[in-house]
Amino acid sequence: EKVYQLVPYLMDDDSVAARSVVFNVSALEAADELFADEHYLDALWIYRLIHTLETITKKSERHVQELKQEVDWLRESRGKYRELLRAQEHLAEAEAEAAMTEQVEEYGTQLRSRIARSYMETRRYREARVLFLQVCSEVEDEEVQEPLYFAFMCSVQLKPWDKAYELGLLYMKDYPLGEYYDTISLTL
Repeated sequence: EKVYQLVPYLMDDDSVAARSVVFNVSALEAADELFADEHYLDALWIYRLIHTLETITKKSERHVQELKQEVDWLRESRGKYRELLRAQEHLAEAEAEAAMTEQVEEYGTQLRSRIARSYMETRRYREARVLFLQVCSEVEDEEVQEPLYFAFMCSVQLKPWDKAYELGLLYMKDYPLGEYYDTISLTL
């Protein structure tokens, strides 16, 4: 239930959540817990609200620039010392928050994979397949096997089965000793 309190912040593009790595990683962990508890729709809802690291970085940098302009303006204004101190404090916090984005590994692909799994679990196979195929194009060659298998399994649920056949053959060609080879060959 605590995760639902985060939703208004995640939905607002100008909120702290839009530029906070900690906030978004916490939301990711909360959605993972919902998924593990088989609350797939709720997990999907939260996953889709999470900002990518690229978005957070851009918004953090923009926020820092806005605060720098405010500090400069307050320095030029006489008699606004209290506001200047407060603005400098906010700037230092924003710069520290922006620096955190450099310490976190990009999680966009993992987020897309989680969204795809949630779509698959909620029987939205077309959306899941599209995302699994996108994940296949983003990961290293040795990591393609699982999302390719899931894309195949989603395709089996959709007619016509041309795409399932295509993905199944691709998997069997690329991973003859793969973990899912038997399942795919029997399904084809």
